[in-house]
Amino acid sequence: MERKKIIRITTVPVSLKGLLKGQLNYISNFYNVIGISSNDNGVLQTVAEQENIPVIAVELTRKITPIQDLKSLWVLYRVLKKKNHI
Repeated sequence: MERKKIIRITTVPVSLKGLLKGQLNYISNFYNVIGISSNDNGVLQTVAEQENIPVIAVELTRKITPIQDLKSLWVLYRVLKKKNHI
């Protein structure tokens, strides 16, 4: 039986690294966990190593930027579709 998937998406990887420290690693014992966030100076790769989960870099912003937001949405859609998550 294939394990269910949990995808944690944040705009900045510091949220994955600090706020969720240890949680993604623990949850990965029961689910297939993937982290998606912007790659801020290699922080996303640090999260992958510390939490022992795969990560995917997608350029996301915290500001309201309609053009960039549409681009990010399209990239997220393609990533999730490719990984059979949607």
